[in-house]
Amino acid sequence: MLNDPRRAATPAQMPALGALVDPDDVAGLAAFLLGPHGKSITGQNYVICGGTSR
Repeated sequence: MLNDPRRAATPAQMPALGALVDPDDVAGLAAFLLGPHGKSITGQNYVICGGTSR
């Protein structure tokens, strides 16, 4: 996404939490939801954005 030529005029900004989201962040949430502690969570939307969504 950061290398998309259509976004070349928009510089990347550091998210509010101080780090870009990486695959381990997404994998951690997926593992939690698929594990025994996520068994009661249904029908939710999770935004993994490092604090950039408003």
